[in-house]
Parts: sequence; C-alpha cells; structure tokens
Amino acid sequence: MLRAILLVAVISLAVKPAIAQVAIDSTVSADQGTASTTVETAPFSTHAVNELLLAFVSSDYVSGANTTVMGISVGGLTWALVQRTNVQSGTAEIWKAFAPAALTSVTVTATLSQSVAASITVMSFTGVDTSGTNGSGAIGALGTGNANPGAPTASLITTRNGSLVLGVGSDWDSAIGRTVGLNQTLVHQFLPAAQDTYWVQMQSSAIPLSGASVAINDTAPTTGRSWRRPEAADRRSVFQARWARPHSERELSWR
Repeated sequence: MLRAILLVAVISLAVKPAIAQVAIDSTVSADQGTASTTVETAPFSTHAVNELLLAFVSSDYVSGANTTVMGISVGGLTWALVQRTNVQSGTAEIWKAFAPAALTSVTVTATLSQSVAASITVMSFTGVDTSGTNGSGAIGALGTGNANPGAPTASLITTRNGSLVLGVGSDWDSAIGRTVGLNQTLVHQFLPAAQDTYWVQMQSSAIPLSGASVAINDTAPTTGRSWRRPEAADRRSVFQARWARPHSERELSWR
C-alpha cells in the first residue's frame, strides 16, 4: 500500500470592525478532468461592493518541476498569491483579489505550469477588512504539518473575533472522498480519473473569539493507494494552513 501525498492550504477571514460578520456571497467550482494548462469557472456574479475573492486551486503533477499556478485572471481584478503548498507532487494554492464593485457574469481562469488535471473553487466574501493593498488587511497567518502517511491536520490560533476558516487540498495518490473533521463542511470535491482527490473544506461557522485554537482536518482517509504511481511509495503527506484577518498578519509554520 502506498502512502497518500497530501497538500493542503488553509485560510481564515475575520470580520471588519463595525460589521456583524464575514459572509459568503458567491461560490463557484470547476473541474478539469483531462490534462490542460488552464482550469476555468463558469460565469458567476457577486452582489455587493468591497468583496474579497479567494481562488482555491489544486492540481495533479506529471514530470519535471512541480506544478504551480502561474496566475489567475478575471477582467479588471488584480490577483495575488496568498499561499502555495507544493512540497510534494501536485499543488494546493490560495489566491486573492479585491473587487470594489459588484461583478457580473465573470469567469476566473487559473493558468498552470504544466498540462494536468485540476480543480478550482472561487468564493467571494462580504464583511472582511478592506484595509491594505488589494484586500491584504484580510490576510493573516499560515501553518504547515505533514504525516507519513496520515490524515491532514493543522491548528492555528485566531487573533480576531468572528474568523472564518477554509482550506484547499490535493491528494496525489488517492481518489478517495474526504471525511472532514468535527464542525467542518466539505465545500467541493473532485475525484478525477488521474486517481487524485482535490477538495475545499471549511469550518461550518465563524470562530467567535480571538485566541481560539482552530483545526482544519480530515479524519479519513489516513493512507492512500496509487496503482499508477508506484514511485510515490516513499514520499510524505503534507498539510499547510493559512488564515486571514483584519489589520495585521503573522505566521506560524512547522514542517
């Protein structure tokens, strides 16, 4: 039995001062099951001013330098990489953009460094801190963990009340549905013919208080099989976490 190669990045968003809560406005996902250098969402719209958009991208790997997202495009918005985890095969990434005005029937396209299967989920949020450049005031800390093998998990300490916590993952070895941890929700999941798993998950509700230890984790699977990649047997699983909050930023990391 081969070990699962897991890559996960997690982000949390916190409420803007004087706003009741961070809320999800729009969510759209798209899956690219055949090898391609792009993955693109269907058209979607947002419904408020000053929304933060997050693109969660996970992908396969074929050969050479590991896969990365080269860029994200949607008309009129500037996208910036928040976090990338590609220590092992494949990648799990979070990108952000800030939309000062509502968007109508836009598509988001991620361009990949090699032609692979991939999945993208784009979510827009109201109520986040809009300070800083391009919504940077909403971005906070990160952490990484790994297992050999094992289910992904990472814990972070919130620094603002009302944080939302979300994550994106890639399992390069196994096309197996995720069992998310307690009080968490599977936002999207894709099991391509490439025998990978790409998924997005989140805490089911906002974390009410700062200073709380919050885990994003899956309880299963804890190991994985890959009949197409026997060379993966000695590689380790990787988990990475990141959260965002208003006004300030810090980092935690462990490898």
